[in-house]
Amino acid sequence: MIKEHDMIQERILELVKYGLTTGLVDPADEVYTVNRLLEVLGVDDIEDETFEKVEAQPAWTQEEAEEKLEGILEDMMTYAYDNGIMKENSIVYKDLFDTKLMGCLVNAPSVIRARFKDLYDNESSLAATDYFYKLSCDSNYIRRQRIKKDMKWTTDTEYGTLDVTINLSKPEKDPKAIAAAKNAKQSAYPKCQLCKENEGYAGRVNHPARENHRIIPVTINNSQWFFQYSPYVYYNEHCIVFNSKHTPMKIERATFGKLLDFVTQFPHYFVGSNADLPIVGGSILSHDHFQGGHYTFAMAKAPIEKEITFKGYEDVEAGIVKWPMSVIRIKSADRDKLIDLADKILLAWRGYTDEEAFIFAETDGEPHNTITPIARRRDGDYELDLVLRNNITTEEHPLGVYHPHAHLHHIKKENIGLIEVMGLAVLPARLKGEMAELRDAILTGKDLHSTETLASHADWALKFMSKYDKIDESNIDGIINEEIGNTLALIIQRLYRETHSRLQHLVIRIIQLQSILYVLILYVILHLANEERLTGMQQIGGIQLRGFLPLPALRILILATHLIPGSGIRPILSVNGSIEGYASVQESLVLHRREQVLASESSLDGIIDDGLLAERVFKECKELWLLFLSHILLERPCIIFCRVALHFHLI
Repeated sequence: MIKEHDMIQERILELVKYGLTTGLVDPADEVYTVNRLLEVLGVDDIEDETFEKVEAQPAWTQEEAEEKLEGILEDMMTYAYDNGIMKENSIVYKDLFDTKLMGCLVNAPSVIRARFKDLYDNESSLAATDYFYKLSCDSNYIRRQRIKKDMKWTTDTEYGTLDVTINLSKPEKDPKAIAAAKNAKQSAYPKCQLCKENEGYAGRVNHPARENHRIIPVTINNSQWFFQYSPYVYYNEHCIVFNSKHTPMKIERATFGKLLDFVTQFPHYFVGSNADLPIVGGSILSHDHFQGGHYTFAMAKAPIEKEITFKGYEDVEAGIVKWPMSVIRIKSADRDKLIDLADKILLAWRGYTDEEAFIFAETDGEPHNTITPIARRRDGDYELDLVLRNNITTEEHPLGVYHPHAHLHHIKKENIGLIEVMGLAVLPARLKGEMAELRDAILTGKDLHSTETLASHADWALKFMSKYDKIDESNIDGIINEEIGNTLALIIQRLYRETHSRLQHLVIRIIQLQSILYVLILYVILHLANEERLTGMQQIGGIQLRGFLPLPALRILILATHLIPGSGIRPILSVNGSIEGYASVQESLVLHRREQVLASESSLDGIIDDGLLAERVFKECKELWLLFLSHILLERPCIIFCRVALHFHLI
């Protein structure tokens, strides 16, 4: 039996050999790397005989090196625990320690970034990401051997082939580590697991080690972001693009620009953002980030089932996607046009309420509507999929009306985020054991209510079992997998296809209001500098308004609804959380004021009638208007004006 001292010397040299084989370690750094590992493991030397023994081994291929890594690290961790170097022989402490070992093999960030840039500049973006992805795997930051254990299959549905995976690569914390984390000193460094400060961080019991982790700086829309890979790679080259600052997730006009800028730089990748509201958002809403990768999801393959034409954007291909959720797809070679149109759709949806469809823009001041956007390149053009989301809850569905309902929680209870939206269901590890137990129970005829685990799946299992004439060893695994896939299709149908009619109605409203949009914005801008003419009204409909900038603008908007013949529009006011029509509020006062304004503004009629002038002024003043609108939206006293603006789709 090999002596412990001899064994650890061999494993140190073999780990360096792994680094040389995979390209992690430059030959010039071989001795340096050996000495770093000696220090970490508390070993003083390596005997000549051990050098000769390892050197005599045949060279390894990349594949052979990958297969050997897990065993090498396991032996080194056993040694570390036996010699008091590693505190506990548990998954959390082992992950902390083997990451420290692998960190000894990984070059400094500056070296890796320089190599990435060289490949990007002189070869291609594909060559650069290929290099960085391989490095992230070779460094064991992406744990290949664990990911191989994930269960993966596909299910054919009317919407295409959905991907399903049971995540087994993310280890469960052991009780001792949980207790240690509870008692550990709380730290705000790094602020979250996405922050740039994770690069090279040693970790602790309540934060993963990242000594083998590297990130690549990217400039997106003139702001500093970083690019990395997910350690769990739920799909091919699953990457994360995150803001250099720890700032909350936000879906806004700038989001679309950032997504399209990223796929401009990396056209072989898609990229998308989780929504920015709880329930329909991702797991880390505190840090603005995107997810992307080199993969084509079922949603990207889904066809357009109804084409749409937006006024002013006739050259933008648009339509409603045949998908279980409400998705608007827009496509153009012009990035700016896509950004403009996406922004209009976003703000229109934010303010959209359809009580019949149980869609509310807000309740008690809490917003509910947002968008999950996905960007990609297709045939040289830019393409955006805009998935309409709503996070409203009820007593019956406290986790969300458009979230997996209680009878589906036995399969999936977690949020439906970006990945699920696109057609990949990531299921919890518990299902592996639970499905194995269910399989045995079905084959043996065991009572499906005999255990707590079986009982949670019983209703579902009894329902699908009745569909099949025969279930036996030859087909049961396929049946269970297919039925899980069918359940997942139901899960992502919480914003069901029936809402497509409402979606079409929303789109029509956006189109119809285009011509009115220009006039209203022009009218506001023309009077912002002239607010003293409209200071006579101190309240509207009994609602006291404060002397703030939007007050004259609000009055102007109200007057504008009467000044434009045939507009057919009335503002909507938010009063104590309820929505009321304004058509009957202080009508005589408004009409009187109309006469006063018309009398003092002899040129007003000409401006209103001149649509071309209005459109030109709108384009010239667009940034001013957006700045004005973004300012007032932050002010609570202006909630009434905000409701008016959003109802008019002033975007």
